[in-house]
Amino acid sequence: MKNNKKYLKIHLKVFLLILCILFVENNINLNHEKLNHEKETGKEENIITTPNPSLDSAVTILDDLDFYGYQGFGTFDFPYIIEDLIINAGSGINAIYISDTTRFFVIRNCTLYNCKNGISLWDIASGTGEIYNNTIYNCDGSGGYKEGIGINIFGSDNIKCYDNHIYDCTGGGSYNGGIGIVLHYADNCQLSQNTIHDMNIGTSTSSSATGIYMCGSDSNIITKNLIYDTNNNGNPNANSGNGIHIFGGNDNSIINNTIHGNVGGNGYWSGNGIFLDGRLNSVDSTKIINNTIYNNHGGYYHSSGNGILVWSEIGQYRIRETQIIGNLIYNNTGKSISSGNGIFLNSIMDCVITGNTILNCSGIEESGNGIYGYVLYTSTISGNTIDNCYGIDDYAGNGIRLAFSDNNIITENNISNSKGTTGDSAGNGILLHISDYNTISKNSIVNSSRTFGSDYSGWGIYLVYDCDYNDLISNTVSAIDGRGILFTYDYDNNRVMYNNLGSAEIQQKWRFATLDSSYNEYIGNTASFINVYSGSNNLIEDNTVDQIACDASNDNVIVGNYNSSGGSP
Repeated sequence: MKNNKKYLKIHLKVFLLILCILFVENNINLNHEKLNHEKETGKEENIITTPNPSLDSAVTILDDLDFYGYQGFGTFDFPYIIEDLIINAGSGINAIYISDTTRFFVIRNCTLYNCKNGISLWDIASGTGEIYNNTIYNCDGSGGYKEGIGINIFGSDNIKCYDNHIYDCTGGGSYNGGIGIVLHYADNCQLSQNTIHDMNIGTSTSSSATGIYMCGSDSNIITKNLIYDTNNNGNPNANSGNGIHIFGGNDNSIINNTIHGNVGGNGYWSGNGIFLDGRLNSVDSTKIINNTIYNNHGGYYHSSGNGILVWSEIGQYRIRETQIIGNLIYNNTGKSISSGNGIFLNSIMDCVITGNTILNCSGIEESGNGIYGYVLYTSTISGNTIDNCYGIDDYAGNGIRLAFSDNNIITENNISNSKGTTGDSAGNGILLHISDYNTISKNSIVNSSRTFGSDYSGWGIYLVYDCDYNDLISNTVSAIDGRGILFTYDYDNNRVMYNNLGSAEIQQKWRFATLDSSYNEYIGNTASFINVYSGSNNLIEDNTVDQIACDASNDNVIVGNYNSSGGSP
């Protein structure tokens, strides 16, 4: 036993001796490399000694040689450690700037303030940087591009950034300023458990005052971050005051974040909780899952104050295969067109929107809808709970609204208390506008209403103007004022089957006498009244209905219908 202990002590001493030799050798090699570099270039560089936290001096590392003096070996297991610094950098200076390095390093437990940017990583080797538990504040842009940023990662992949607190960043003079964390051409990074708040646009132009901003960056994970109070301050510049903004980049995941209190000011595409921006570059296969998004406010320009905004220019479809799943979205508001929606999708394909809870959306004109798809194709909207959407003016305050949208599935959603005022096509449970080949099935719709709206608001399901080949199957509508299902303008070849409307009615109406609507089928529904006011070659069959109004002389077929007592209606 004594011999074993003796051997263990010897082995331990040998191991410690080897570590000391490696450390000395590493530092000697770095020193020789630096001296050789100075001889070759004729340029004398300052040798960085172990930092003193009390000096408040900025850190600049331009190559591997500049790590000399920091604790560690620069390997994966023994990275260089930059820690416990308190840096009051001064205007126009990066507190910590690292570029063109290949060694592993960690930045931790530092306090950085009064700087141009807090931490900037520029073209470092993949997977070599880790940033955590730092406090960064009062980053102030002085007029250049990408200034006033807490953590700026450019051209550097596989970086981990977590548990940092970033606040009071202000942009200035150019775009991409006043941002908590920026990923620019940076892939496979992890941004987690950071707290980011009070981002301000200052005198910046577009794409500023944002919690997390990504450009041209793929396969990143953004999770468990708290982002609030990004503020456009009434500035007319666009794309600002958003919680998370992805401007080009594929296969990114946004999961379990809390985002609230972001303000759009007067810029369009502003004040949104999450903004997927496909105006110039593709943003495909994004996952937006289990986030909490609330109290975001848009300004006086379009597409602002939405919980989630997914935007591509009309006809370009640069955003595909987005998954929006299990998010809680509430109290988002807008003051202009296409604003204040829970989820707004513009020119999107192959999207899945499922299991979200959307509450208390409000807006003016085409706004305040729970889910709004404009030019949305081949997408599925299922299993969502949508309550208390409120809109003023036309096409506002609907639970789900699709316009110019084809081949979508809307199924098993619970929609309640949609309310519209002072306009047409508002406050409906589900509204389709110039949309074909959609399936609306197994939805539950309760208490759609209007206050001062027209006869074309406050319906359970409403298809308006040139909606063809849509299927409405097995939906349940509990309606106020008997407004169950309504078709108006020109509509053909739709099927309305096995819907339970209780005491509500089904109406097929003209709004212009020159438009004829034909070949629609009403089969197996339960309703108080079916009124096929216009059109020809329509089929009304096997319904349980108290009253039917239809002109049989126009080749309409009425057969096999019964009232609630079993007699003929």
